[in-house]
Amino acid sequence: MPARHAPEIATVGALLLLMGLVVYGDHVVYGSLVSDDWAIADGYRHLANPGYSTMVDSLRTAQGSRPILTLLLPLPHAAFGVDPDGHLATAVVLGAATSLCFFAVLRSLGFERLHAGAMAALVYVFPWADAIRLWGNVGMNNVAVCFYLLGLLVALRGLRTG
Repeated sequence: MPARHAPEIATVGALLLLMGLVVYGDHVVYGSLVSDDWAIADGYRHLANPGYSTMVDSLRTAQGSRPILTLLLPLPHAAFGVDPDGHLATAVVLGAATSLCFFAVLRSLGFERLHAGAMAALVYVFPWADAIRLWGNVGMNNVAVCFYLLGLLVALRGLRTG
């Protein structure tokens, strides 16, 4: 998208974050860690040499072909420990980023601002799985979707200039 769309992107991003606060705020405040959130938290604290790099090495075996996810999963544990608020807020923010990237793709394809915004909002509120917003570790998968959508934006721009 051209630079002239930057204010539009910033406005939509702020609106998506506000919507995330309204829709997912209770879960961020009252939710908790689940399943592998606890497994990674335990590993992060109780491995022979606890810390980020040790957890990355440990996850590398389990994740195998997902090197970026291996680097991302321990980050919330390094930043927030076992306090679920930060983990869940990170998932909500990454969801907003994904919807914002989707909005940018739609605008790049020529959709009207209102229509693109409505579709991005629906994707944010009704994701492909509730776990992507309500489960801290799974929320990290949004990074891959953002990379995909940003790559699509670059490809669309390349097709237009070629």
